[in-house]
Amino acid sequence: MARPRDPEWPSSQRTVLKHRLYSLYLNCWMPKILQAFPRAVVVDGFAGPGRYSDGHPGSSVVVANAFLRHSAIGRFNDLTLICNEDDAVRRDLLDQRLAAIPTHPNLTIDCRPASDFETAMSSIDATAHQTGTGTPTLWLLDPFGAKDVPFSVVRTCLANPRDEVILTWFTEEIDR
Repeated sequence: MARPRDPEWPSSQRTVLKHRLYSLYLNCWMPKILQAFPRAVVVDGFAGPGRYSDGHPGSSVVVANAFLRHSAIGRFNDLTLICNEDDAVRRDLLDQRLAAIPTHPNLTIDCRPASDFETAMSSIDATAHQTGTGTPTLWLLDPFGAKDVPFSVVRTCLANPRDEVILTWFTEEIDR
């Protein structure tokens, strides 16, 4: 997908499917991780504006809702959701939408200043692992194209023993 010019753009079938897969994965990941560790982190490296022009929620909102709606939330320890978006207008829209989400004492949402992911990654990593490299961190990487996330960056995301990466690429991008 080419980088959109507008702050919001319509979702596609693959976007809705991607978010469904995120939800299914998080519904399994969260109870395993958030009951076994005092703190975990989800990083949305390419967060977008938080909502598509047709009303579908963006990935950061999907993550927050997965936490807030989980049946085991009463047994969860702390989750930090770190959101990164490189476009300042989209980042501000995301921040507004995340501020409208109900609060929970075990959910911290950190919407970073606008920056490309590769530049922001070391700061994000330092926050994610501030209590040590044993903090489980799930990196959601959904770039507009392969150039936005070099494999050296993916390797860095996987440097800690409890880190995982979900890297989204669709065949349209691969075929080009």
